[in-house]
Amino acid sequence: MALNLIFSAVGGIGGKAIGFLSVDVFTSERVTLEAEVTDHPIEGGAPITDHVYNRPLTINVRGTVDGPRRQAAYQTLRLLHRLRLPTIVSTGLQVFPRMVMTSLDIPRTVTTAAPLEFVAEFRQVTFVSGQTAPVVGGASPEGAAPTPGQGAADTAAPTANAGKQSTTAPSPSTSASATSTAQDVSGQPSGSFLSRLAN
Repeated sequence: MALNLIFSAVGGIGGKAIGFLSVDVFTSERVTLEAEVTDHPIEGGAPITDHVYNRPLTINVRGTVDGPRRQAAYQTLRLLHRLRLPTIVSTGLQVFPRMVMTSLDIPRTVTTAAPLEFVAEFRQVTFVSGQTAPVVGGASPEGAAPTPGQGAADTAAPTANAGKQSTTAPSPSTSASATSTAQDVSGQPSGSFLSRLAN
């Protein structure tokens, strides 16, 4: 967090700089602005801006830092690339906030070894804040998590009592009803041949 504040707040105070690294000269600067257009047909009368969105701004700079600060500049640029922290890039054209380094190239030759020359590309990032909607009271949809304050017992489906059933002796009226039902239409008790002989 502290490094983020340093890289984003100190840069751009004056002159040409990348974060808190002061650059002696930018030998080239290139600002690229692009927009993405939908490939699908646009309905007549619809706002054209609903189908076109701007892509993040990118800048490409080639800079030089003099010999005495060469090593410090090299370490600072490498740190910016490694930490991927948003920083400010201040050029002769504009101050660009929230820039993240996407590439770093440091060419060195025998004739250009004294100063530090580098080519860096930055892309601007945009921050948004997320919002959540509170859950209104009432029953939770099937499969949804219970609302705060709603216990597991409140969300469980009702179940039938499958415990032991009490058994009682049949009453005389019940026995008589069963006997009358067992008789056939001729008035004779129904059952097997052996049961009739026993009677």
